[in-house]
Amino acid sequence: MRYLALIMLCLLLVGGISCTPHSQPYASAVMPVATDTIGSIEEDNGEEVTVDQPVSSGEAVVNQADQENQPNSAAPVLQSMPDGYRYTLADCIAIALQNNANLKAQALAIAQRDNEFYASWGDFLPTLGISYNTLDYENDAKKEMTGTGRSYDTKTLLFTVTQPIFNSFSGINGLRRALMEKHSAEKNLQLAQMRLISQVRSAYYNKLFAADLKRNYEQSIARLNSQLKIATAWVEQRLAPPLRELEVKTRLAHARHQLIHAQSQEAIAISRLRSAMMLSSDSALILSDDITVPIAPLCGSLQQCRAQARSNRPELAMGALAIDTARMDSHIAISRNFPSVGLEANWADGERNNDEPVETAYGNFATENEDYYSLMLTMTFRPFQGGRNIFNWKALRKRVEGLRHQLRQQYHDVDNEVETRWLLLQESISALEPAKEAVEEAKLAYDMNKKFVKLGVVSLDELLDAEIELTQAQNSLYDAHFSLRLAEINLALASAENP
Repeated sequence: MRYLALIMLCLLLVGGISCTPHSQPYASAVMPVATDTIGSIEEDNGEEVTVDQPVSSGEAVVNQADQENQPNSAAPVLQSMPDGYRYTLADCIAIALQNNANLKAQALAIAQRDNEFYASWGDFLPTLGISYNTLDYENDAKKEMTGTGRSYDTKTLLFTVTQPIFNSFSGINGLRRALMEKHSAEKNLQLAQMRLISQVRSAYYNKLFAADLKRNYEQSIARLNSQLKIATAWVEQRLAPPLRELEVKTRLAHARHQLIHAQSQEAIAISRLRSAMMLSSDSALILSDDITVPIAPLCGSLQQCRAQARSNRPELAMGALAIDTARMDSHIAISRNFPSVGLEANWADGERNNDEPVETAYGNFATENEDYYSLMLTMTFRPFQGGRNIFNWKALRKRVEGLRHQLRQQYHDVDNEVETRWLLLQESISALEPAKEAVEEAKLAYDMNKKFVKLGVVSLDELLDAEIELTQAQNSLYDAHFSLRLAEINLALASAENP
């Protein structure tokens, strides 16, 4: 039938049309560079504080998940590295950002919000409707006066186009809310990236610290073995009591126990690093840096760190976005009381086939054709809907006030966190030089006692004490370096430093 064929043709045409939003490649950079100011709060002194939040594109992130098995030129791929390759901290961070499944899920959340933003445009675009109705009416009880009892069948094809003109501001508010949800998802991705980088840095330097401790105890064991030979020779020559040999053996057993602990800590650290980088447990990782390499760049002063944290912390930007989102929700709630206006156009093509001809002034007809169109302007206005919209609006305004208080508290917490991390960094810097001096003095004392023992001037007890002091001084130096690196990592995270 011609109507059915026309319907199928329309469905094929509509089904063949697709809309793909323009996308940009998902950059491997951690922090976006473009900034946009969204949301503000008022401090207690009456000044308005704006939140400058970086806005990343967030587009085409689905392509990243579709191409996850393809090499990424922006980040090294572990399988392509030669055997014995020494990985820097930057290599580990790049691989983690490329492979981490949580980041991929966050990127897909941005793509979801992006599609929801495009879907919000549907409130402003026309709606096309097509319907086809058929009716077969059978009735033998004819009415001679009106002639309405006849049997007949009808077929009607109806096209409808509805165009909203004014939707009481709910459409524009919904569009802005969808854009805020997208920006919030981008901030969530940025926060996940920052935490992942901090996790990789911590595991990286933890492995280097454990490796230094292991090497120190290996050197201590070598020194103690040398002392044990001297003590054994002295005991055999009756130049020292057997207690001296026993003391060296006890210290040697303790050093071997500490070596096993350091080896275990190194294995745990490398396992954490593999986990952050999403690598298999049998992947070989050889690190190139040492624990003395600082993390750069860092903010140069406490005031600079605070200003940087206030500008770049994703949590603050997300708090401001939450305020704006709640404000949009209140606008949407109150806009339901406003009028809405729409335009509707209809065109119908119908046919009625009577079993018996219908007598009319123009003759007898067995088939009647009905073609018509209509254009209708509709306005809906519900100024009072039981008061629920008013109370919902008031409730959302209270939520906005509560979120403002929470954002003020977040600003104070961030300032305190940055100050604490800054003070810990200064403390770690101050503790480094004394640790270096202690190692130099302990080395000198050990070398002198070693010579004096061979000359028989000092006892084995003094040499053993010097060895213990040297091992502890070297451990303190490694611990000072590790504490400094951790302080830098924590300050970089607190001030939202761009790596």
